[in-house]
Amino acid sequence: MSESSRRNAPEFFKADIRSRIASDPSIVLDDPDVLMAIATAAEIDFGEKVYDMREVALSVLKERLDGHKKTHQKVIAATYENHVGTQNMHRAVLGLLEADSLDSALTALRDRLPEMLRVDAIRLVVEAESDAKQNKEDLDGRPSGGVVVFCPAGSVRDYLDCDPNASRGTAILRQVEEGEGVIYGGIGSLIRSEALLCLRPAEQGISNQAWSNRSRDGQASGGVEGEEVPWLLALGSRDPEQFRPGMGTDLITFFGDVLLRMLRRWLPS
Repeated sequence: MSESSRRNAPEFFKADIRSRIASDPSIVLDDPDVLMAIATAAEIDFGEKVYDMREVALSVLKERLDGHKKTHQKVIAATYENHVGTQNMHRAVLGLLEADSLDSALTALRDRLPEMLRVDAIRLVVEAESDAKQNKEDLDGRPSGGVVVFCPAGSVRDYLDCDPNASRGTAILRQVEEGEGVIYGGIGSLIRSEALLCLRPAEQGISNQAWSNRSRDGQASGGVEGEEVPWLLALGSRDPEQFRPGMGTDLITFFGDVLLRMLRRWLPS
């Protein structure tokens, strides 16, 4: 609306605008652009040596308000993501608790829980004597779906790159160019981020020889000697943003604790 149009506007129209603003000032106060327009509407020619600080102040306040809005939106998005993540973890834990045998627990880890946790693969890496051929057979066709992967002694610490958090049982979240094939099998080439948790089976009374009688065709697969040998829980995702450094690790740690307590029902001490 031009200046002449505003001057010639009907009085009842002006009165209506005035009454609306008077009854609900937020129409103006909550709109930085309207406030800016009002503040600069009556510009006075102060000359080149005088500068109207109102416009500067309003510009600064508008920038700060925009920044607060963006922060607010990020907080809401993060809160929603955490809420969804917690719900998914609760569903996964309940699905795990429904297992009535070791085979059904491993089948749940293979078939149902990855979708619940929005990951592409769940693996339990155990340091035990087993050759690559057995692992390949496990990954390709065993009922457990290769959920349990046997690796030589020291493999867990090597894969975690001796990260100091591993010794404290803290989950490590990281992005990778490609997942480790020995752990993830054929899907390893698609993995772009992973959550890793070093487990201490001995603390739950589980012997590292627990998988001795679980190998294919009943052949023993002896565990590595030593009660302090760690296991590794690995969750792999195709999404590079699924697991990133700096994200919370409480849920994955909780899941690892539940898994160990479940396994001790069926694994020997």
